[in-house]
Amino acid sequence: MEKTGLVGVAVGDGPLLEWARAQSRRRGLKIHYPGFAKDSAEVARYINKSRLLLMPSLNEGGPRVILEAMACAVPVVASPVGIVPDVLPPECIEEWNANDMADKVRNILQDESLYQRLSQQGLVTVRQFERVEAIKKYADALKLLANS
Repeated sequence: MEKTGLVGVAVGDGPLLEWARAQSRRRGLKIHYPGFAKDSAEVARYINKSRLLLMPSLNEGGPRVILEAMACAVPVVASPVGIVPDVLPPECIEEWNANDMADKVRNILQDESLYQRLSQQGLVTVRQFERVEAIKKYADALKLLANS
């Protein structure tokens, strides 16, 4: 196993929590499991302390945490669930394959120019979800519908 020196934080809970803890210990990974974040300020603290967000989910409605990370200029690697294919570039999306996801994470963290490009691209992409911009787009779409 390759030693990276990275420390991970897995925020949340669920039926696989104990399995994940055991796998982390067995593989010698440094992962902290604090449970659910108590509020949005705590979520923001976790994200702002992060170098990258990894979201290997099989099913998500959003996921909002992707947009939150992008708003903090934190690159994201995620599985193609919810809005992920609409907001992340292909080099950040990976089917649920742990080795391939690890390769994507490694590539982003080791290539500073790629890291910076993804950080800046995320800030641009997430602007469309900013409240004023989103309301304007919604109002414009309603006007188009009303006039057609």
